[in-house]
Amino acid sequence: MHSLKYDLFRYGTDLDSCKALMSEAKPAQVLQLEPAKELVFQGPFTDIVNAHLQLKNPTERPVCFKVKTTAPKQYCVRPNSGVLPPSSSKTITVMLQPMDGVPTDVARHKFMVQTCFCPPGDVDLDNIWKTIPPNELMYSKLMVVFQQRTSEHGGAVREEVPSAVAFNTPQNAGNNRASASPGGNRVSELEEKLKSETDLRLKSEKERAILQHDLDELFSKHAKLQQAMQSPEGGTPTIQVILLAIAALLVGLIVGKLF
Repeated sequence: MHSLKYDLFRYGTDLDSCKALMSEAKPAQVLQLEPAKELVFQGPFTDIVNAHLQLKNPTERPVCFKVKTTAPKQYCVRPNSGVLPPSSSKTITVMLQPMDGVPTDVARHKFMVQTCFCPPGDVDLDNIWKTIPPNELMYSKLMVVFQQRTSEHGGAVREEVPSAVAFNTPQNAGNNRASASPGGNRVSELEEKLKSETDLRLKSEKERAILQHDLDELFSKHAKLQQAMQSPEGGTPTIQVILLAIAALLVGLIVGKLF
């Protein structure tokens, strides 16, 4: 109690001072992260680009971890959660999905490593984060850097992400929430539209091939009919009339398919 009074006297009672006091009370991250501050993705970005994050547990207790991102449609994290035994380490692979260049919503791309000491007994990784008291959770945030291999001047080009996006942690659950970028939904809509148009084009080409085959047969029969009419030993006028009627019927069928 005396310590709290001392802290309030030291920091004051304004909002910023209260936030500073809460920040001091938050437990420090026990895992050692490498890299500790930012994940660097090397371009070109037209194929999958990997970045690696190493988690090391220097303590004598097992630690549960979970890796979150504010752009889940752009990244695939393997593994994205697990248990790290005492004095062990694990490498996390972060895969950036293919894109044409640096995304326009680059400012939203951040990662957070959420950890806690494992409780006694069996651990349910799906529900543990709902049952652990907020004051026992630990967090580490990493920025994202998009880096082209070379620029026009021969140097590396860095696109850094400002720390303007907040994660959905117990401390800021009432503020900004991590969500998928609107651009991801737009890409999905365009892909569905492209697939629909491709299927329609293939169907049209198939129908055109069938009509072309029917036309070829019609031209062949018409040529045979002309030869028969021009031959001195051609058929009787009745046969010629029948053949003309058949040709007219075929023309009508093809015109009906076209229109």
